[in-house]
Amino acid sequence: LLGAPDRAATAGLILLSGAVVVTGVRETVALAVAMTLAEVAGLVFVIVVGLPDIGSSSLLDAPDGLLGIVAGAALIFFAFEGFEQIATLSEETTNPTRTIPRAMLISIATATALYVLVAIVALSVVPWERLAGSDSPLADVVAAAAGERFADGLSAVALFATGNTVLLLLATAARMTYGMANRGLIPAVFRRVAPGRRTPWVAAATVTAAAAMVSMFGDIGLVAQTANFAVFGTFIAINATLIRLRLRRPELPRPFRIGWALRGVPVTAVVGGLGSAALALTMDGEALLGGTLALGAGLAVSIFALCHETIDAV
Repeated sequence: LLGAPDRAATAGLILLSGAVVVTGVRETVALAVAMTLAEVAGLVFVIVVGLPDIGSSSLLDAPDGLLGIVAGAALIFFAFEGFEQIATLSEETTNPTRTIPRAMLISIATATALYVLVAIVALSVVPWERLAGSDSPLADVVAAAAGERFADGLSAVALFATGNTVLLLLATAARMTYGMANRGLIPAVFRRVAPGRRTPWVAAATVTAAAAMVSMFGDIGLVAQTANFAVFGTFIAINATLIRLRLRRPELPRPFRIGWALRGVPVTAVVGGLGSAALALTMDGEALLGGTLALGAGLAVSIFALCHETIDAV
């Protein structure tokens, strides 16, 4: 939008977001809310300008069949990772047992409705072949439906969406790193917090630097797929753990309990685990390798830390 080199602009955005995260959680959340409102306004605008064109093209074309749909779902899953981040920030909230599950369900329902409506409108206004080859598909949709001037405005809104994603990913990654350090899974230096602000500045600076390095790879699609595969692996493990705990430890206190169990087995956990596995298997070989290495590294760190704790206890 501004004509700056891609990699320089990317690194600048990441470093700026990292600085906000170090500043404080209130500032991070306030900025994230403001950018989210701008993002939602942009999506609603796309829906409104494209409504007259709904029905002008087929929405059921699937050139690559069901496999293509599943592969597409595996890639765009990146847009749904933010809901997991809500739980990561639980320690920063009041009464998280009540507010976090509610926040997750409401945000998932709202965002999914917006995404589906935008997809329907986009395919109605601009042929899918053109959308597939575009660097700014929604701007093309607005340009076709309302004119170039409005398309430039939507490009600005897209920057808010990108910035919001970067900001929240860095904030949650910093707190996950801090939490791992508190558990002894990684060096204690990552537990250091800034005086006064009480933000985990070492963890935030480290994940910011790591993100800036990864962004230099150039192929953001591969980076997204690799991150998605690692998330799929995590979701499979979480759902499997939920099933095991429900069967083996039914007496555990559960402030939030999912329903729809069949003989004690939560159906949604089974669907979630199998769905994550199906999506993961459709990804490119490079993403599978990168994601497997990432999960393997995390598992190795966890095993090492647990062995170290056991030795200390003995």
